[in-house]
Amino acid sequence: MMEYSGTNELENLEKFTPRYNRDVIRRFTKAILKETFEDPKVRTLDFGAGLGTITRGVQEELGARVFCLEVDSTLCDKLVADGFEVHDELSKFEQTFQFIYTSNVLEHIEDDALAILNLYGKLEPNGQLLIYVPAFPFLYSEMDEKVGHFRRYTRSELVQKLSDARFDIETIYYVDSIGYVASIFMKLVGFQRTGNIGGESSLLFYDKYIWPLSKLLDSIGFKYLFGKNIFVVARKESH
Repeated sequence: MMEYSGTNELENLEKFTPRYNRDVIRRFTKAILKETFEDPKVRTLDFGAGLGTITRGVQEELGARVFCLEVDSTLCDKLVADGFEVHDELSKFEQTFQFIYTSNVLEHIEDDALAILNLYGKLEPNGQLLIYVPAFPFLYSEMDEKVGHFRRYTRSELVQKLSDARFDIETIYYVDSIGYVASIFMKLVGFQRTGNIGGESSLLFYDKYIWPLSKLLDSIGFKYLFGKNIFVVARKESH
């Protein structure tokens, strides 16, 4: 096992951005429930479960057990203590899954194309892979480097890597249009020199006031133009 260098940042994001986290959870569960109609037997994997904030939310809304993959030994222990079945490698799961989702994880994996191919192998035929990752390589900043990102994605890059793994793209759009502008500011000013940006008060302010406005702009069409993140729903071929 390994240890994740950005755990402090992860803890801040999950603790001080509850509205944002709920929205990520709902994007995943909406896609899953649309397919399953609340089937209690649905098998779902959280690929890179972290602290388990998203995992717990998804499990609660689905009313079905969520399995976890997590490579960080400390985070893995926390997930086990919370009652989840956790492994640090895909190969250790005996079962296949109808759904696999991953939130802000693929950018931490150097060979992400291989990871996507392995995820394809763990899905049942017609299963879905739900992906949430940071967008636009030119936004790569000191913050990305600090938390161990290898990249930020373009739409075309992500589509190509999924297509190479034989996935069919069903849905793809940007998320957080105001976050895109904020990321440009952070890139220009510098993460270390921005003082409180990324701290508790700024995260709380963003979550309470900025994020709802960003969601509104996304809903009226900005999600097709730009955003801080990309959300994708991809389906494994049925045969």
